Amino acid sequence: MRPRNLILTLASSLAVVAAVAGTQAQAATPGPFLNLMAAGQQLSVKAPVQAVLVADECSLFATGAIKKDNGPKDLLALSTSLSECTLEHLLGGDLKSIEISDPPLQASLKFAHHLVEVIPGPCTYSFGNLTGKIVKESPLTIEAEAVGKLMRKQSSIFCAGAYVGHFTSYVNTLSEEPVDLQIVLAKIE
Repeated sequence: MRPRNLILTLASSLAVVAAVAGTQAQAATPGPFLNLMAAGQQLSVKAPVQAVLVADECSLFATGAIKKDNGPKDLLALSTSLSECTLEHLLGGDLKSIEISDPPLQASLKFAHHLVEVIPGPCTYSFGNLTGKIVKESPLTIEAEAVGKLMRKQSSIFCAGAYVGHFTSYVNTLSEEPVDLQIVLAKIE
């Protein structure tokens, strides 16, 4: 091999080694972690929280506690306690958890079975778990859109086979004076 080719081959090999080492160093660096906070204070695991899921003219209330915090995913364990709706509307389902993850910053709302929304008609639609965007980090506000499947036996014959539901969830601490729950992206070193 000529000296010039040997130098080019050696330089190329060193560039590949440097690129691989840089990639491994980036992978070893801890990424951003999510911290749940209220009134500027980090909340502890088991801190009580309340979530309100709003759809059309209904609100579904769930209470629970922080189950996992300060990692790439945070988890709120919940149990549905109450649903309030206007006449001709209904929202039902047992909201069991909200999982917050990053990247991308989003939330998954998980139900024990499924979420049911009744709209005038009456038309009854069933929704699975919801995945939504976190549109506001303080107070924590989640917006989700999902297509519900018509539950024919519980519905009028004039109902559409599918319905796009729009859902907004607000989460705060559960205390005598509820405080807005905040999501803070922090880098753990």
